Amino acid sequence: MLRILRIVPALAFETVLVALVLGPIFTVLPLGVYFTSPEFLSYFLNIVGYIHYTLPGVIGGQMLNAQLWTIPTELECYLALILLALVGATRRRALFGAGLGVLALGLTVFSVGAGDQSPYAQLGGRVLIFSFLAGVLIHLYRDRIPHDGGLFLASLLLAAGLLTYRETSYLAAFPVAYVTVWLGATDPRKVPFGDLSYGVFLFHFPIIKLSYDIFGASLTFPAYFAIALPLSLACAWMSWTFIEKPILVHKKQIIAWIESVALLRRKVAPSAG
Repeated sequence: MLRILRIVPALAFETVLVALVLGPIFTVLPLGVYFTSPEFLSYFLNIVGYIHYTLPGVIGGQMLNAQLWTIPTELECYLALILLALVGATRRRALFGAGLGVLALGLTVFSVGAGDQSPYAQLGGRVLIFSFLAGVLIHLYRDRIPHDGGLFLASLLLAAGLLTYRETSYLAAFPVAYVTVWLGATDPRKVPFGDLSYGVFLFHFPIIKLSYDIFGASLTFPAYFAIALPLSLACAWMSWTFIEKPILVHKKQIIAWIESVALLRRKVAPSAG
């Protein structure tokens, strides 16, 4: 529930802004056709993680939100964690770690046997899920794994080497997880304008695509960067200030309310039966 409260509100804001504000400005279709199109209506399924990338008549049907391909994978990560907790796997860290290691080796052997030798091939979402599970393993062994700069550098180099080829991407999950956790645990100084990282992730791609639709190849990469960065930061600030932060401030109350409703239903169910 905490992850839903962190992900969904800003995602809903971005989806509504793109569909109801930017879409009508850039579509080549009459607005009556645009707003009644099934493609327009299905775009709002992005809010629940069923990702749709296009809007009717906008930039020739090209993807507006290619960065959202990770969202369903993230939801699968949380579902996997729930299932592991239900079967008790996360309470037996040695067994969990051994199983994850055997699975990594098996998937690596399978990938090598499949014969995909293309360097820098695009990685699938399952690699992200596996990396997430490697992060869970690090959490389970947090009392033994040090937060060490030398280990971070070694993990970074090892991850870069293993990710060079798709076949070893599952083995790369372990050093990638350490690099990610190490960075997250450094506790850097907070940005004074709020936590803008998620908002920048959500807004940068549609801003870049629509900017290119306006200017085409007449601008250089630095020029597009100069356009996209401040606009992405501005949208991220609005999302954080008016959507994300107010919800996160009250997350404990929201969770408590959900728990009280669930408890009430458990009490009512036997008497109803």
